[in-house]
Amino acid sequence: MPSRDRLIEAAQRAARALLAGARSLGQAMRSRGLPLLRAAGLALVAWVYAAGLALVAWVYAAGRVLVAWVCAASRRLPALVLQASRRLAALLSAGWHRLVALVARGSAAAAASVAAWAGRAIRAGRRHLRLALWALLLLVVLTAAGAAIAWAGWQHMLTAPLPDSPSNQVFVVSPGQSTTRIADNLFEAGLIRHPLAFRLWARQTGEANRLQAGEYRLSSSMSVPEILDKLVKGQVILYPVTVPEGYTMLQIEELLVRRGLVQGDRFREALAELAAGNLLPPEYLPERQHLLLEPLEGYLFPDTYHFPRGVTEREIVRAMVSRLLAVFTPELVERAAEMGMTVSEVLTLGSIIEKEARVADERPLMSGVFHNRMRIGMPLQADPTVRYVMPDPKAPITPREWAIDSPYNTYVYRGLPPGPISNVGEASIIAALYPAETAYFYFVARPDGSHAFARTYPEHVANVRRYIR
Repeated sequence: MPSRDRLIEAAQRAARALLAGARSLGQAMRSRGLPLLRAAGLALVAWVYAAGLALVAWVYAAGRVLVAWVCAASRRLPALVLQASRRLAALLSAGWHRLVALVARGSAAAAASVAAWAGRAIRAGRRHLRLALWALLLLVVLTAAGAAIAWAGWQHMLTAPLPDSPSNQVFVVSPGQSTTRIADNLFEAGLIRHPLAFRLWARQTGEANRLQAGEYRLSSSMSVPEILDKLVKGQVILYPVTVPEGYTMLQIEELLVRRGLVQGDRFREALAELAAGNLLPPEYLPERQHLLLEPLEGYLFPDTYHFPRGVTEREIVRAMVSRLLAVFTPELVERAAEMGMTVSEVLTLGSIIEKEARVADERPLMSGVFHNRMRIGMPLQADPTVRYVMPDPKAPITPREWAIDSPYNTYVYRGLPPGPISNVGEASIIAALYPAETAYFYFVARPDGSHAFARTYPEHVANVRRYIR
């Protein structure tokens, strides 16, 4: 017979037993001449007793000690309750239909037993009836106490920390994993007292289908509600990665690969797909896109990011580009337009400043030098633009490298390169937009990383002889 049919049959038996008990009580009370109000009260007490027996059976399933105590306290409890309770404990994992059916059958038998016992007590006389009422009252009190203890035990399963467990550990929820599997894994990891407690709490709160995949840092000191809340909110472990200012696209790729966040070929595919899409507003795009060596060079903003394990390459690229768009505000776009520059040109000049500057205070001065040169049509002659197209960017620069035929080489071509040569930070963007008012046209690096600036070429030659050995 299907579980549902057995459940319905058990419930019908319980109802018939209760009706029979009530009818027996009514007949006994009419034969004794008891008032109607007292008869109704006795019937209600008998029903409460039967319900109490069913509740005791459930309490025993939560903790055998409680049932043993209740059975010892009430000598008149039928042996059937103890037997049914033991079966309940053994069948907890067999499904709720069998559990409810068993409780219903126990309730029916208990109701019939109580009704017959109460009837005999009434027929035996008022003295025995008074004793029966006190016994019933005692059982109601014991049942309430048992329910309180069961509730305390349930709260203990939900909130009490586990002893002798690792204080913190990484717990992984795989995509598509069921609540039952997650509960079992939590129990096996020593993070919860019983998987049933987690499953019941997840269903009670309506969060069973909202658990998110990912890596979580959980502790055995956390309660079941705290663990569930973390899994529902997706508070996964975030791995920090810092992209330094001035890093090229190739350097960013190598950094992310070392950190295990991307695969090189997939990262390149994500860059190409997003560059070909509508990732950037039209006003941010360079005019000479066909000359770019790296489509999104300069648009991955250098910053410290926090990514979860399993983040996709596209999500990483979008996060970095979104950060740039947040930094390059509409006010800065207006400032670029006032200077007659596009956003791409600002980023390109900022990327050169980023590569040249070693002292923060020198950025506006360098920007002033480059703006002065562009104003009179003088080549920028910035070594970082040459290194960008060299096979080995760390190799020494010689006159041969200065002659490399590339639109990025500012020794050969006047003006700015077709796009940025690195990914530029906010300070260099601001320097490109707000250059210092200066008469300098030259600068050369000192051994300490600072630069010597000059107004004329002879002054510059003297600085070169002084600082370049």
